Amino acid sequence: MNNKNSDDITNAELAKLIESVAVNLVSLQEKVTAFQENVEQRFDKIEGRLDRAEEAEITKTYLDIRLEKIEAGTFTPDEKKSVLDTVKLINYRWGEDETGTKHITLTREEYDMLMESVRLPNRFLKPEMIEVE
Repeated sequence: MNNKNSDDITNAELAKLIESVAVNLVSLQEKVTAFQENVEQRFDKIEGRLDRAEEAEITKTYLDIRLEKIEAGTFTPDEKKSVLDTVKLINYRWGEDETGTKHITLTREEYDMLMESVRLPNRFLKPEMIEVE
């Protein structure tokens, strides 16, 4: 006698149901793995941003210290006025120069270096001493 209740399922139906659950579990596992990778990438980006922010803060601190040192070494307003007054005085004296020229004096060594750097003949050397390149 084969009494079959409506709640009873056959082995084939049970196998199909187990297979379907297994496929869904594999799909769910793939989705969880992809989500986990996405979260890890976002954390990596956040960590990178935090590192850059920390580096920027260190740089800002360094620049603040440098600025303080620069400001400590700059002229006070009175010193600036004194320097400008001196420059104005020199300009005024040059303006009164009767010949209208500004006299620049070079030492022989400075002249030699200048002529060498601009590659002009040095008028103090004899022609046989001048090297032609």
